[in-house]
Amino acid sequence: MSECDEQVLSAYVDGELDAAARQRVEAHLQSCTGCAEEVRSLRETSRLLRDYPFADIDRDELARGHEAIDAAADQPVWRLGFTLGVIAASVLIVSCAWLMELPKDTRGVAQPVPTTVAKTTPAWEQMATTLKAEPLRSVSGDTSQTADARLDWMLNGLGGKNTHEEDAN
Repeated sequence: MSECDEQVLSAYVDGELDAAARQRVEAHLQSCTGCAEEVRSLRETSRLLRDYPFADIDRDELARGHEAIDAAADQPVWRLGFTLGVIAASVLIVSCAWLMELPKDTRGVAQPVPTTVAKTTPAWEQMATTLKAEPLRSVSGDTSQTADARLDWMLNGLGGKNTHEEDAN
């Protein structure tokens, strides 16, 4: 044994070395006082542990031990679930930000409603289905009314005050 190695000394004290390794350690112990002291300390520790009077565990201590183990066993699962949830939320946020930055593609955008459909569909239904505030066309084809005027027209119609029908008559 050329170097001092605490693991080899521990294996020597525990009787885990073969005969050749055991002879090398014994030769080293004769010349190295530090390792000889370490071996004495390891033997004393082993003796103290071997001679210590351990009492058997009672039922209450056993139950508390099982409860502590069960409580500790659930924590990693919750921690793992929380971590996976945070990762999933992060991926979702980054994906949404990335999608917002993509160039706009107009090929997939809904085109304006053709005039033939617009004439047959009431203005309120066209606005509700397309979610676009198109200018309100009057009977004469005038598009000067804005979406706010259309909203006023619908709200007045709900309240029983339809001024546009009165204007048209």
